[in-house]
Amino acid sequence: MKRFKIINKRGFTLIELIVVLIIISISSSVLFLNIKNIHTVNGKKFTSLFVRLLQKSRVNSIVNDKTSILIIDPEKRKIYIKDNKKDYINIPQDITITAENIIEQDGKSYVYFYNNGSSTGMNINIYSEKFSKKIIVDKVTGFIKTMDIVI
Repeated sequence: MKRFKIINKRGFTLIELIVVLIIISISSSVLFLNIKNIHTVNGKKFTSLFVRLLQKSRVNSIVNDKTSILIIDPEKRKIYIKDNKKDYINIPQDITITAENIIEQDGKSYVYFYNNGSSTGMNINIYSEKFSKKIIVDKVTGFIKTMDIVI
């Protein structure tokens, strides 16, 4: 009759501990990188939505043959097209916007797009902790472009 010897393990081997430490370090580094880049992703997404809203306002003015107005309301932290309540974006709390060459009235900023495609023009700077972009709307052509801001 064969007898089996039962070995009683007490604790983990060194190899098991090293493997667990490697898994934990890789997981934490991936998590850290994702948290670090979250501000950049939010800034890029917001800028993209802002540019799309500007483009939509410009196209609406040409197609409908009337002036379209984009309004930036810093008090409500909202950007929207006048007379179109469904087209708006909220300004995230971690985003700061500064404007140059823009019409300001009643605490709001306005960009007018005319039926020939031209506009009143503007320069908007978008900042967050790890992100900075500039949106430029050309006065004559109404074309919209973005560029990085070097800080």
